[in-house]
Amino acid sequence: MVKKDCYFALIIGELDALIIMFLARNFSEQLAQIPYAQGVISYIWLILPALAFLGIIVADFLSRWLKVLWQLAKFLLVGTSNVFVDLGVLGLLQFVTGIASGYWYSVFKAASSLVSIFNSYLWNKFWSFEQKDNSEATKEAVKFFAVALSGILVNNFIASYLVNVLGPQGGLSKQGWGIIAGVVAAIIVFVWDFVGYKFFVFKK
Repeated sequence: MVKKDCYFALIIGELDALIIMFLARNFSEQLAQIPYAQGVISYIWLILPALAFLGIIVADFLSRWLKVLWQLAKFLLVGTSNVFVDLGVLGLLQFVTGIASGYWYSVFKAASSLVSIFNSYLWNKFWSFEQKDNSEATKEAVKFFAVALSGILVNNFIASYLVNVLGPQGGLSKQGWGIIAGVVAAIIVFVWDFVGYKFFVFKK
């Protein structure tokens, strides 16, 4: 582990925290019913970077026995970044337009997924899998986006199904349920992305 790994972990943790603070406004009623939830949200800009920093240190220590844990830890941190960039763009589009369901929700979800893919490509190429050789950059990018596109299709299908077919659950607003649907979809495609990127795109 080098200093840049610690810096990158802190940056990702802080970006995640800022997006969470923006999205939390969709769940104000639910958060009000959970003890200390508002307090945690207020200090999450300190909590998440600290957890990310601690996590990368623990992963570095454990990777002495199982090397894949180092890549997996960085991929997991990047994965949180992708999820929150995805949700942040989705939440911003919903906030600006006031639209949280129907055809346009699916369009917004596809757009937010595309933004998160570019975020994912840069972080995974240059940090998670440390691919500095650009001699086959075009071929590598094609493979990456092939894996990512399949993930987007699954992601978008699941999120759109939850929003447009199942509908809001647990008394959540349409906007809040739209964010929850995005979280569920993102979690489901996480494993697929790691396997695809490690063994198909960024294999050494």
